[in-house]
Order: sequence, then structure tokens, then C-alpha cells
Amino acid sequence: MAKLLLLRRNNPFAQIETINTGLADTMNPEFFEPFKKILERIKNGEKIDYISCSKGAICYSTCKNMRGKVPQFQPITDVADSGTRVLFASGNSIDNPTGTTNQVLLLADKIEGVGSLSPQTHKLSKFSSARNSFFTQHYEVGEHYIRPTEYGANITGLSGTDIVIDNPKYKQEVENNILIGKTKERADRLLDKIQSEITEVQQKRVGLVRGRIDFNALRKLEQRQNTLEQRRIKLIQLRNATQLENGKYEAAEKFFGTSFSTPIRTAKLALTDMLQDVI
Repeated sequence: MAKLLLLRRNNPFAQIETINTGLADTMNPEFFEPFKKILERIKNGEKIDYISCSKGAICYSTCKNMRGKVPQFQPITDVADSGTRVLFASGNSIDNPTGTTNQVLLLADKIEGVGSLSPQTHKLSKFSSARNSFFTQHYEVGEHYIRPTEYGANITGLSGTDIVIDNPKYKQEVENNILIGKTKERADRLLDKIQSEITEVQQKRVGLVRGRIDFNALRKLEQRQNTLEQRRIKLIQLRNATQLENGKYEAAEKFFGTSFSTPIRTAKLALTDMLQDVI
């Protein structure tokens, strides 16, 4: 669902069809059946502009002379050779990203790879495999946080709500954590502002005590100070409990992978093509 959502949010005008290739077992003949069917549709005159595929198996090799030499992968090559642009995820490897690649990119010819970028550092994600232009020609953000919004959750990083969640408990949790998505500097400024207001209220209270005491005004200042103190304590608690990554507070829930970069890149390429006749 997340990959389809990333496609739709990055290109709301595209006509999208989902095809299930099954498990990411590229040595299983069933993996190639959807591509054979797609090729038949193309031969029958149907126009298919792009294919985004997040499946594949990680392979501990970056050998460049193996492409097109394994007949089993020919259906994918034939689809790409027909004029349809076929984009595959470059693969994920925490321990050896420079020495690994998606097996499909390794063996099928004329297809394009998509790697992952970190949204915080704007550099390659630590897990993004196939780090050379022979296998990987595109890069998009592949690390996504589940950020709570007023009406649900945001997973794309775009404005608004991606998934509507009508759950009172979830909404309460959203309201209780105002730090998510904010920078450390912004949180520090907010804390400083609250402390300045507390100091100002304390000074006003001292001024009332020294003169003719207005108990109503004094009571209101006490209530205001208590409210500000509670806000300050809550903010400190949230700051200590919320994950800080690259200077920004993030939700604990995170999903990542080049499989999420691929639909984003495909959607943007298709949108660019669609706008060429408009601009």
C-alpha cells in the first residue's frame, strides 16, 4: 500500500495498474510471468510508459559483464527493449552496499536502477546498494518517517495527510507530541520563550506583592505561571523521549529501502513526460 501511495502522491494524474510478481525470488520462473504478459499487451498495441518494480534479490556482485547473458531474465529485457522504461530498486545492504546489487539489475539488460537518498543529509542512504551509474541511474528519498497529522498520518513527506486515521487515542498522542518534524533549534527557542514568559510572570507577581495586593490579579498570575511551568515540563519530557535525527525530532516509526525510492522516481519521470506537452 505504501508504494502505491508514494506513486499516487507524486503523480496524481497517472493511470496506475498494480501487478503482483509474488515473492522476490528471481530464480523462480513465476517471477517472470507478469513481464511476459506485459510484453504480449505491448505487442498487441497497448502503450505502457513505465514499470516500477521494487522486487528483487540482493546479490553479492557488481560485475558489469553479466547483463543479458542469462536467458531466464530475457522477458524483462524484452519489455525494456520495447520502449517501456523499466525501473528496479537498486537493492538494500547494511553490511556491504558498495559490493552488492539487485540481481535483476545485474542480469537483465536495458533496465534502470533507483537508489535511496537520506532526506536529512541529502546523501546516499547507508543501505543503498549498486552505487555506480552502470546499475543505478536515479536516486530518490528512501527513508520515510510516519509523522502524525491532525487527521491521521503522513508517510510521503509531502504536505497534508496521506492516511486518514479516525482513532481518538491516536489523535490524542498526536496532540501530546508537538516536537515531531521540528528542528532542535526550534524546540530550544520554544523552551526559551516559555521560560521568558515564566520570568515575566514572576516579576509581575513580585510587583503586586510590594504594592497594594490585588488578590484577583495575583491569583491569575499564579494560574498563568502554573500553566507555563506545566508546558515547560511537558516540553522537556517530550524532548527527552522523542528521537532526534540529524537535528530534527522524528517519530519512532520509520520505514526505509530502495523499494520506496523506485515508485517516487517513476512517478516523477512520468509526470515530467506528461507536462512536456503542457509547458
